[in-house]
Amino acid sequence: MAHFYLTRWEWFTESPAYSFWRPPGGNGFLARDLRSPAECAVAGGVGGPLVAAYQTTRVIPDAIYLGEDINARLGLQARNAASAMLGRNVPILSTTQSLLWDAVTIHSDPTGQAAPKPIRGKRGGRVALFLGGLVAVEDFNAAHLARTLEVFRADYRRHHAFLETLQGQAAAAYFEAMQRFTGATCGALLGRRDDDASRAVLPAEYSDERWRVPRSSLGDTFDRADNTDLNASNSGKTYNGGAGTWSWTDVTGNGEILGNNLDVTSVDTQQFTRCEQDLSSDDHEAALVTGWSSIGTHRAFALTRFSPSVETCYTAVAQEHVSVANMSMRVAGTPTELGEVTGVTWVNDDVLKGVVSGSTVGVYKNGSMLAEVTDTTITGNLRVGVGLQSNAQARAYAQSWTAQDLLAPPTGLTIDTQPGQNVLDWTDAAGGHDVRIYRSAMRRNPETLRRNN
Repeated sequence: MAHFYLTRWEWFTESPAYSFWRPPGGNGFLARDLRSPAECAVAGGVGGPLVAAYQTTRVIPDAIYLGEDINARLGLQARNAASAMLGRNVPILSTTQSLLWDAVTIHSDPTGQAAPKPIRGKRGGRVALFLGGLVAVEDFNAAHLARTLEVFRADYRRHHAFLETLQGQAAAAYFEAMQRFTGATCGALLGRRDDDASRAVLPAEYSDERWRVPRSSLGDTFDRADNTDLNASNSGKTYNGGAGTWSWTDVTGNGEILGNNLDVTSVDTQQFTRCEQDLSSDDHEAALVTGWSSIGTHRAFALTRFSPSVETCYTAVAQEHVSVANMSMRVAGTPTELGEVTGVTWVNDDVLKGVVSGSTVGVYKNGSMLAEVTDTTITGNLRVGVGLQSNAQARAYAQSWTAQDLLAPPTGLTIDTQPGQNVLDWTDAAGGHDVRIYRSAMRRNPETLRRNN
């Protein structure tokens, strides 16, 4: 059973080059952030509020122990402390569960300026909040739909502001990615992809900007000559199963191609490298085949929901030197540790994967989920990346890297014979028709393909 504490984030300095927010004491924890995204970007000072789940009891100054039962009613001291930390009244019948749930529902802010963003979901599914296990779950109802749509619209306006800084082919490609994001959102929230659906989800001022069919996958085997320029050749890069011509950007540190691997040239610096090709959805995953040499401080990172303009992303982290897996985030360059799993050994060829779906953030090893938490801070970002950290004695490197959208595959394949033709029809998991293939029953050829959306 987890032990829950209402406390404040601790600004921890691991080395002269790296400080970050963590639950007090660190070491085997999961965290539910109660800060606004704007607060998450602030480094140092007095930490904002969170509920932390630890594997054992802790002695944490000024923290309120909430016990192990998330359904137990909060005492007067806990309610007063929560009211002071959150700047709002916490009702007398509150529990740990309701404290966490209310923060991402009725007290949320879709823009993330004044409060945490709301928890999100999808049509026909359920909305779940995790912290050391399932805390709360509810059907994706009209209230969740309204809040999820407002988050998308706020993100779309932010994308538009960035679009206006671009020109030429870069602007055209970015706008196309925005339309694919709209298509993915229509399918996830309304169960169909058509012009009426896009007008329903888009902000009113951009309601005629239409949509595109979402489909994105990326990869890099790093199979090219040694070079400190990651883009000297496109050999090894892929996009949607074909050759890729997109580029890498070192956001922090300096990467290099060395021995058909992605390596890092800077010592004791966390190198974050962003793929400058947008996916179609902010529900996606990124994975790398890890490599390790010698013994020392070294880490590998799978980066998701990476902003195209600032160092904002989620990070799934493998720490070979201490046998740990982490989930963390960067907001405008400020790191926050969201969860840590101890006793996880890493060896060459292990696959580290970060997965973000709705408001759930997870870290995986070799296809098995190690841990997941609920976090609503980073939404709408469509780029992904890879990170490494090495020191003078030890190297971490990436042997290959992949990323893809988490779009539901077609289901419900049917064949319908009609006069003069056979119809092969399928629908996506959200219930919207994607494609119909018509083949003439009178002639073997030609075959025609008609998109319904």
